[in-house]
Amino acid sequence: MKYTIIEQKTKTNLEKEVQSLIDKGWKPLGGVCVDAVGTGSSRFFQALILNGA
Repeated sequence: MKYTIIEQKTKTNLEKEVQSLIDKGWKPLGGVCVDAVGTGSSRFFQALILNGA
């Protein structure tokens, strides 16, 4: 099993990257984490696993 955490600056970019990894067999693990950094900016994180790797 492989485990990774991806990070993006926008929700839209995170959705695109998560969908790309899902298409390659990865599965999200848990929910999205949002880190509000400074004023008006955020980072979005998602953990994923890949079985059989």
